[in-house]
Amino acid sequence: MDPLKGIQQGLKENGVTLESLKGIVVNSGPGAFSALRSGIVVGNTLSFGLGIPVVGIPMIEDRPVAQTVALGIIEVKKVPVGNVVTPEYGREPNISLSKKMITPNGQ
Repeated sequence: MDPLKGIQQGLKENGVTLESLKGIVVNSGPGAFSALRSGIVVGNTLSFGLGIPVVGIPMIEDRPVAQTVALGIIEVKKVPVGNVVTPEYGREPNISLSKKMITPNGQ
C-alpha cells in the first residue's frame, strides 16, 4: 500500500485530519533499511510541512504496539518542532553496490 494513502485512510477511519495532528510518532528501528528509511522520511516530511514535532520510538520486540504508541505520545510532547528522526538499523546497513560501480574483474 502507498504509505500516504494508508495515512489518509487511517486518519479518515478515526475522524482525524492532518491539520488537527499535534505531533507525529514513527518507528525508529531496528528494522529493514528501506522500510525504516521510507517511514522516517514520510514522518519527517509531514512534520516539516505541518509545523509539528516528530519523534522516533524504537520498536522493542516484546513491547506491545499500544505501549509503544503511548510512549510516543508522551515523548512527542518533549521535542521541539524541527526535530528530525534518524533511523536505528540495529546493525550496519547491507547496501549492495550498483552494477555500474562493479568493475569487469569483480572488484
